[in-house]
Amino acid sequence: MRSEFAEKPATFMPFHIATRSGGPLAGLTVLVVEASKFSSEALRLLCLSSGARVRQASGVTAAMRHLRAYRPDILITEMCLPDGEGTSLITNLDKMNPRLSVILGMSAQVDDRAKAIRAGADGFILKPFESVAIFQHAIKSALPPELQQWKPVRISDEQIVPDGLMLMQDMAHGLVLLTSAGTPQAIGYAATFIAGVAAVADDAEFHDSATALMVKIRTGKHDLNDIAPVQAMLKQRLDSGNAAILPLHPTSGGRLL
Repeated sequence: MRSEFAEKPATFMPFHIATRSGGPLAGLTVLVVEASKFSSEALRLLCLSSGARVRQASGVTAAMRHLRAYRPDILITEMCLPDGEGTSLITNLDKMNPRLSVILGMSAQVDDRAKAIRAGADGFILKPFESVAIFQHAIKSALPPELQQWKPVRISDEQIVPDGLMLMQDMAHGLVLLTSAGTPQAIGYAATFIAGVAAVADDAEFHDSATALMVKIRTGKHDLNDIAPVQAMLKQRLDSGNAAILPLHPTSGGRLL
């Protein structure tokens, strides 16, 4: 993976995406590596709200393709991707010369924080994204001195509400992944994907159910009956138009959803 970067010198291109001028991340470019459309949209809105320019990749292969064309200041990657592990991507990017200024891991599982740091990440973002301000702080605390803004900048307290249609699409995709999964590895990825979507949607019950399945897969203590509850919850949310998780009302406490 590292050799592919080294053997193909990149021709970097500028971004052409409207951003909010004067934000705490103004002038910075972010590449988000995330398979979930709903999570990607939340991160896109967070970046634009903070003044950063943003591009998105749905997996390791797409991220590598992007990185051959341009060099972002910041890369944020989900730890479990459809075509590889975020840890492998982080490790390879950490060895690049010149290295990206900031590499961050991201997951709905708190245990993944240590994995990301060991792989070479500069920090970690835990789903759900609690607020714009917390997101901005996570980025700014990892920035090297040369990218820090020395003038006072107001940290945003606004609320971000991603498109609920993307949540429906993720739910449908998760159901397909889980129904068609024929190996423990495939079931584990499906459960991890679903748990991440549920976390960003702030659906604790659904997140806990998917996480329980994921843990059973990882420990080898699962059977076919363990899949049924998660499938049932997916179908219920799709059939009801996600009534349980689509109010998406911002709160004064600073939650995104």
